[in-house]
Formats: sequence, C-alpha cells, structure tokens
Amino acid sequence: MMVSISDEWLEKIDPYLERFRLHQKWVYIILLGVFGFNVFFSLEGPRLQEIKSKKQTLITTEHFLQEKVTQLQKREARHEASPVPSDEVLSRSGRQVFSASEFQEFSVSILPEIARHQNVRLQSIDFPSTASYTASIDRYPLQVTLEGSYRSLVHFFAEIDRQEKVLSLSSLSLARQSFPPAILRATLKMEAYVVKR
Repeated sequence: MMVSISDEWLEKIDPYLERFRLHQKWVYIILLGVFGFNVFFSLEGPRLQEIKSKKQTLITTEHFLQEKVTQLQKREARHEASPVPSDEVLSRSGRQVFSASEFQEFSVSILPEIARHQNVRLQSIDFPSTASYTASIDRYPLQVTLEGSYRSLVHFFAEIDRQEKVLSLSSLSLARQSFPPAILRATLKMEAYVVKR
C-alpha cells in the first residue's frame, strides 16, 4: 500500500521533475550568477561605498571653495572701489607692516615652515615686481602655489590669517590635482606691506 502511494506520488511529480531536468542547466547558471553577484558585492561593496563617500566629500569641498573664491572676488571688487588706506589706517588696523628683513624672513623661512607644519607641499614662491603703496610703504606681491588635502589647505590659510603682519589676499584659485586621494592645487596671490627703507 505504501509503495503504491509512493509510486502514485512520484507519477504526479514526474512531469515537474522532467521539466526541471530540461532546464536544470539554466537554474544552476542563474544560482551561480546570484552567488557570484553576492560574493562580488560583499568584497567590493565597502570599497565602492568609500569611493562614493570620498567623491561626495570632494564635491562638497569644491562647492565650499568656490563659494570662498566668489566671496574673495567680491571683496576684491570692493577693495578696488575703495580709496587706498593711509599709513594711519594701516597702523590702526591692529596689525603691523613688515620691515624688509621681516618680509624676507616670512617668505623664505616662515611660509615654508607653516606649509610643512600643516602638511602642505609648497610648490613655488614667486615675487612679482614691487609697487609703491604710500609715501612710506611699499606693496610686495607674493604668489604661492601649494598642494594638499582640503583640511590641510584650510589649516594653512587659517595660519596665514593669524599672522601679525598685514597681508592682503588678492586672489585664490583652486584645482583638483588627484582623486583618490583628494589632493587640491591652490595658487594664492598675496600682498605684503613693507616699510620703505
């Protein structure tokens, strides 16, 4: 009796088994594909997520820096429209002007030291021609090219801003140097105010 039930049951499922046997190869291929897909994303998923996160950070950084460049350009336009401040205005600003030897020390020793301390690579320092600013002060242009991460460059700029001497930022341009890692190239144009000899 048990044998006949079992035989009867087998006869009922036999067409399904036959159908499975016909398509067995494709079922195994699909299962193997799903398994391979899961293995790939379990290994590569975290790496892809890290790249996506770094890319988003870089996009956010670019927007932030572009906003800063726009603010700088607006400030520069206001600066050009305003009259040249006198020696008295500069002295009341709370910051001091450089002497010639102090400017030389700043550009040759202090600036590279700040870059090294903030983990920024100093590519070049250029000195365009000096211009007279007032009767007793000259304006010394300074162009600095740097490479570093966003965080390093921000710390570098903050350190420059904390200097006691008068430094005027005239322009800042930024470009992505590499990704990953996210390295930016910055060209910074500043003007130092130096007492005439």
